Amino acid sequence: MGRRGEGIEVWERLNKLSKIIAGLEMDIENLKLAVPFLDNGEQTLCAFV
Repeated sequence: MGRRGEGIEVWERLNKLSKIIAGLEMDIENLKLAVPFLDNGEQTLCAFV
């Protein structure tokens, strides 16, 4: 492994990312409402999730 502390930075980034993903999951219902207005809605939703 690299420098000491590198692992901590990675975990902090993963933690931030997981919070973003959790926020997206909460918005899935809103996203489903928007999907019919998008071209290729199913593919867009799958790519987004």
